[in-house]
Order: sequence, then structure tokens, then C-alpha cells
Amino acid sequence: FGDGPGIVVIAGTGSNVAGQTSSRAPIEKAGGWGHLFADRGSAYDLARRGLERAFTDYDSRKIISPLAQEYLHVAGLSSMEELVPHVLRDISKTTVAQQAKCVFAAAHKGDRAAQLLLDEGAQALAEKVKAIAGRLKFAQPQVALVGGLFDHQPDYLARFRRALRCT
Repeated sequence: FGDGPGIVVIAGTGSNVAGQTSSRAPIEKAGGWGHLFADRGSAYDLARRGLERAFTDYDSRKIISPLAQEYLHVAGLSSMEELVPHVLRDISKTTVAQQAKCVFAAAHKGDRAAQLLLDEGAQALAEKVKAIAGRLKFAQPQVALVGGLFDHQPDYLARFRRALRCT
């Protein structure tokens, strides 16, 4: 924003929302505390919550949901029991975040649980924008969007913009 005011929303492997009234003013932030605590709306968050949902559905109804099928397909596996050791082989932030593509694929195919996960992630980011705007006393802030989810997932970008309008 040059020397002007604004808010930046980062949604990639991790997430963060930060804003300031000028380049010389302190930065206000919400999120960005790390993937274990505060990366709502990030690829890591979406992938982890997607896995949680897939296993919850499997536990409750013993069915492999469309969302779970995406995780199994990407891993080249056929059962939920095989998926656990596969996922646990590498639980690094980047590796887990790469599995967000499963949530997007399932949502694109009409899976309601996956669509809800995307809506919740976008809403979490929009709420952080609202918090920063309130702290900085911005009525109509300029908002810049950065990160792989916004760059490569047009559906997520649309969901975020919708959530931002409604927040």
C-alpha cells in the first residue's frame, strides 16, 4: 500500500492477517501464531480438518465419504486403516498442507462436508480482517490477498470475498 493504510491477508501453507495505518505505524496482526495454534483458513488447517472430518464420518457410519476417497486416491490407498500410517510418516506443515487439494477436489465434486470446511476457513480469515479493521479504526480498508490458496484456488477466493462482504 506504499505509505498508506491497508490490511494484508495471507492464505497459503499458513495464514495470517496484518494491517497498519501507515508504513511507519506499528503492525496489527491476527493469526500467524503457527500451524498448531492459529492458522485457520490455511492449507494446513483445511487439510488437517479435512482428515479429521473424513475419519469422523468413517467412525460414525463406516462409510468412505467422497472427502475420504480423495485422500485415499492421492495416497494410492484403499482403506482408512492404511491412511493413518501413511499420513503419520510425514506430518510436517508443508506435507500436510499439500493435502488441502483433497478438500478442494471433494468440494468441487459437490461434497457438502468439504464445501463447509472451505466456507469455515474463508470465514475465519474474514473475521480476522474485521478484527484488524476494528483495531485500526478502518471503515472501508484496502485489503490485499497473498498466498497460494488465493492464487490457485479461485473457489476459495470467491468464498473469502463472500465471507468478507457478510462479516
